[in-house]
Amino acid sequence: MSSLRLILLLALLLGGPALANLPPPPGPHPTLSPLSRNEDEREEKERHEKEKEDERERKEDKDREHEEERGKKEDKEDHREDKRERERETPEREEQEEEDYDEDYAYYGRVQATAPEVVVGRRVLVGELALLDFLAPGMRVEVEGRVKDGRIRVKDLHVLFPRNWAYYEGPTPEGWSRVWFAAGKPWRRQAANPGPRVRLLACFEGEWRGLPEALHPALVPSRPGLWLLEGLVWQGEVRWTRQTRLGACEE
Repeated sequence: MSSLRLILLLALLLGGPALANLPPPPGPHPTLSPLSRNEDEREEKERHEKEKEDERERKEDKDREHEEERGKKEDKEDHREDKRERERETPEREEQEEEDYDEDYAYYGRVQATAPEVVVGRRVLVGELALLDFLAPGMRVEVEGRVKDGRIRVKDLHVLFPRNWAYYEGPTPEGWSRVWFAAGKPWRRQAANPGPRVRLLACFEGEWRGLPEALHPALVPSRPGLWLLEGLVWQGEVRWTRQTRLGACEE
């Protein structure tokens, strides 16, 4: 009897467990090839490199955001410094301009022109005094200020003629006009282009002085003085929207 038959006979006699305990047949066992190992290592390396690249990009993005934020802060600081510098320079500039003029100066004269410059006698009046906008050729005025090279930087101004005067700028039967009144009667009229506002300048001392009755505003100022009223035309009537006291009334 051959050995193979003897083994099968013993397996039948002894039962199934004997077959389970038989050694594996001879021959090569399956193993992981070198090629597969190299492929896995390369993929792992590429994955690590990709993670490093992503981390580097995130860091660069954060650095760029920090740089932009720092730049914005520097721009704001530069803007604030420029503003502070301008604020420091403005008083110095005004003081220097004031020093360029001689000592206080009083001048009497007749208004020769109001455009492009206000000329009184042979002097040009300059400054921010609101009353300069309401002068008319032919008025006689007293000017207080500082003088230099034929120019007076005005500090104060009084109209000596006409007395009891007033001013109106707005619609009239002749069209949009600038009208100066003396004691309630038209003294000088000048055609003008329609403006954004109606303006009225007059003295108030319990009642309006210098204006014709038809132009007396219903508005009552809080105290006596020379008042500038500004308003808009609405449905054929003037609605006053702003009032500014420019000083005391002339004697």
